[in-house]
Amino acid sequence: MNARTYVFSAVALLLPAMAFAGQPLETESARLAKAGTGELEMTYEYQTSSEGKEISAPMAVEYGLSDRLEVMVEPVFYTAIRPKTGRKATGLGDTEVTLTWLASQETDKLPAIALAGEVKLPTAKDSMIGTGKTDYSATAIASKRFGKLDTHFNLT
Repeated sequence: MNARTYVFSAVALLLPAMAFAGQPLETESARLAKAGTGELEMTYEYQTSSEGKEISAPMAVEYGLSDRLEVMVEPVFYTAIRPKTGRKATGLGDTEVTLTWLASQETDKLPAIALAGEVKLPTAKDSMIGTGKTDYSATAIASKRFGKLDTHFNLT
């Protein structure tokens, strides 16, 4: 890796730790953005295995359409796949668009429940990075706080 990659990696890893935040883009939550507000998340992912390594820079932009409906767009602006043997790939990844609806608010006894529908758009140009096909999925989400512990359960 070059110096720029090391600096970017350090910043991406340290900023969430300083803000006491978890890694974005991994778990869906039933806590939606309020109407007219949004959230921007970005992360840096580095994976390695015996077959090679992969680097990506995904981003998520969430916007509350109402207090019970949210849209999220997740483009991947950079992906690098570096197998130890064979062809390498660098470029844009696929883009996911998710619409989430809050079915019920959290109460003292019950979790918040939300339903989400996701469409993955084939924006990657390289077949090693993306599938070249549009994919769909649905997720049921339950979110509940227990004191300082914030839990989320996703069923896709």
